[in-house]
Amino acid sequence: MSKLVIAEKPMLARDIARAITGKEVSESARLPISGNGYTVCACAGHLLELVKPDAIDPKWGMPWSLDVLPIEVHDWPKEPAVDKKTGESKKPLIDQIAGLLKTCDSVIAAGDPDDEGQLIVDELLDYLGYAGKVERVYVNDNIEKNIVKAFDKLVPNDSCRGAGNAAYARQMADMCFGVNETRLATKRLDGLFTVGRVQTPTLGLVVKRDEAIARHVTRKFYELFASGDSDAGELTFKYLPGKELLAGEKHLFERHTLEAIKEKLDGRDLHFETTVSKKQENPPLPYNLTVLLSDMSERFGFTAAETQQITQDLRDKYKAITYNRSDSQYLKEEHREQAPAVLAQAMKNLGVRWPLDYQLHSKAFNDGNVTAHHGIIPQEADAPVSAMEPDEAKVYTAICERYAVQFLPPAVYDVSESTVSVDGGALKLTAKRLSDAGFKAVFPNISNSRVREDSDTGNPWVPAGSHTLAGISCSITEGETTPPAPYTEGTLITDMASIAKYVKDPEIREILKRKDDGKKGEHGGIGTTATRSSIIEGLKTRGYLEE
Repeated sequence: MSKLVIAEKPMLARDIARAITGKEVSESARLPISGNGYTVCACAGHLLELVKPDAIDPKWGMPWSLDVLPIEVHDWPKEPAVDKKTGESKKPLIDQIAGLLKTCDSVIAAGDPDDEGQLIVDELLDYLGYAGKVERVYVNDNIEKNIVKAFDKLVPNDSCRGAGNAAYARQMADMCFGVNETRLATKRLDGLFTVGRVQTPTLGLVVKRDEAIARHVTRKFYELFASGDSDAGELTFKYLPGKELLAGEKHLFERHTLEAIKEKLDGRDLHFETTVSKKQENPPLPYNLTVLLSDMSERFGFTAAETQQITQDLRDKYKAITYNRSDSQYLKEEHREQAPAVLAQAMKNLGVRWPLDYQLHSKAFNDGNVTAHHGIIPQEADAPVSAMEPDEAKVYTAICERYAVQFLPPAVYDVSESTVSVDGGALKLTAKRLSDAGFKAVFPNISNSRVREDSDTGNPWVPAGSHTLAGISCSITEGETTPPAPYTEGTLITDMASIAKYVKDPEIREILKRKDDGKKGEHGGIGTTATRSSIIEGLKTRGYLEE
């Protein structure tokens, strides 16, 4: 029996060949490579592309005309793609794989574990008319022993075709929308304007944000603070207006409302209750690509394209990390079992030692939340940071730390909350103190963004029970509203992953959200984790966006 393994890229093909053919395989070994009943070959990304519209019908070519719109083809033909870097046709590679298909008994599709990886092999087999047996392998880790494990878990490729169909649907939508809307905009606006299914709404986010900043009208708002003596010392409460007073706003814009409350409270004594509770901040989940791009933008000012390329290099050059275009932040239980060895190697690579407790069970380890992808974590590979470029070392270190933190306890806080109801709202005082630093003792710069950080942790501590605030004196302060912050690449990518929140049409908003059902890192987004950075780069290249 001869099985033909078709990998998405040559580097992955060599890793697979090293694991399953029993051959010594160098990083520059020529493909295909055969052994142990397998022949391993590789695509070079998409080997096929949709033909240009005028190849289907000459009237759809230049000069463009509105009379021929809309351009619509239900089954858009494909042809051998051209390498964008070299300008060379990929037909010779297609012909090579066609020849190999004639000599094999079955095929194992080894595209990357995402929609595009599925389509790259599916479209090739369909184009070549292959009708034999096809199985699918998901290679998330390119460490040999993990590739061997992956080949023990082959599944029928027909059960995976939905992912490829989704990628093809996006491909068709991109072509049909882009071809028609670009021609329409160009003819109507008298200049070349490229319109895209993902790029244009992404540009729209920035345009709307810039408009909101430009149109922002500063408004004065007012806040009331009540100070007085207590058995815990001098305390200052903040007045929090209720919903009726706020009337849908975030602030109070009428000073006289607070002046009336001040007049009632000044000189009085008030009894208040204090409760003390413990709250914990769990470590943040490991990275997916969206969170990693955003974090590297915020911490180091890296563009999304820069970070994405670094992750590709960390995977290809050093085999230092797992699949880098993941949309998941969760891991399997088997990762937890492998963690001691993986993190021992990672700490050796970084030249550090962390006091990790592998008995802890982070919520990141959840088989039910892992589909084709899992979180981006280090691999058990000898990849010292001293051999990396400085920026590569920064990203690798961040990925290792976000994995290691899963094996540290939560940070625990004691929280004292004092409240007393007054007209239309309540006076409130919160004090928070750290009782157990947990993971923050090891990684003080890592925090869980989902946990609200109280800004008033410097307030005096008030013990639980009943107290009196005596001799109250109120003050009213004045503030000004501020416009929203301009986008960074990191915050723009985060909004691309959850653009549904900006969609007014409830039906479309629901479709966007439903599309991401089961994806823990996506919340009604446009584009994919793999394409968002290139969308932003394209907008910059075309002059639609500037940093």
